[in-house]
Amino acid sequence: MLFRLYYCCGLRLSEARLLKKDNVDFNKGILTILNSKGHKDRLVYLPADGRQLMADYLRYIEKSLPNSPWLFPGQDRSKPLSGPAIQHRFKDCWNSLPFAGNTDKCPTPHCLRHAFVVERMNDWMRQGLDLQELLPYLSKYLGHKSPSETFYYYHLVINAFTVIREKDMVSGRVIPEVLDYEEF
Repeated sequence: MLFRLYYCCGLRLSEARLLKKDNVDFNKGILTILNSKGHKDRLVYLPADGRQLMADYLRYIEKSLPNSPWLFPGQDRSKPLSGPAIQHRFKDCWNSLPFAGNTDKCPTPHCLRHAFVVERMNDWMRQGLDLQELLPYLSKYLGHKSPSETFYYYHLVINAFTVIREKDMVSGRVIPEVLDYEEF
């Protein structure tokens, strides 16, 4: 459930691990993120399929650890799951995948936040939506100060290049001589 929140909601590592049960409105599917980076609070909406999964997860936690205030409790029920414990579990999950040995670097849970941004922006571009209009909303949703902070996530990921190449209508007109020169 924790890794799904990182990927489906674009949460930061600490934002998800420090969620308390009281900060989740299961009826509306809203997570209240308190005192995040920059001492900001914000609301994050769960995707429709995530609401039921989260409700099922909460029932499980309530049954197995009824007195913990944390949505993701650590071994000590009075404390949240630690960052290193999350990193370790993520690495275990990653290493269990058949293609894990085929990469130079092991991803981290924070990579799921990057993937959220890239998938969202790629989806908007595929739909023909105006990225300049939507980027400020995504920026606020992620708790960023500006859209440039959000766009930083996008340019780091190789999956972005395929969509950019598909949608690029300018580079061939701006620098056409480079294309002609390369043909010789």
